[in-house]
Amino acid sequence: EKADFVSENKAVELERYRLAPGDLLFSRMASVGRAGIVGESLRGALFNYHIMRLRLEPSVLLAKFYLAYVRGASQVEQYLKEVNHGATRAGINTEQLLHMPVVLPPLAEQTRIVAEVERRLSVVEELEAVVTTNLQRATRLRQAVLQKAFDGKLT
Repeated sequence: EKADFVSENKAVELERYRLAPGDLLFSRMASVGRAGIVGESLRGALFNYHIMRLRLEPSVLLAKFYLAYVRGASQVEQYLKEVNHGATRAGINTEQLLHMPVVLPPLAEQTRIVAEVERRLSVVEELEAVVTTNLQRATRLRQAVLQKAFDGKLT
């Protein structure tokens, strides 16, 4: 909904900013450190200067591993606090991002870590669904009890 559009000619000029599935996006301003992986739906979209794109070599570093690491490692959080600059708004530059220390286990271990993170996230999502369902049930029950109380039928 917030997407801006450019002409096809302008898009050709900005070809180097075109996204591909699997690209890793990293926020460079304001909410520094937010990261995500580009999905198929954003193929061909252009990114702006508020975002940095990383294209990782998948035989060395898995994008999903890097994403989990960036989102969860206290070392990353500490590093971003140290290098953040800006008098009125937080920011990080490309060189600082590229110098961020990254734990780099062997590819097989990265794969196992990603699988475990995804397994645990799916458990969390299942629990969220159960909690949401039970909250809706409790809300309906509360409304029914209140209705009976207001109708004088609560015994």
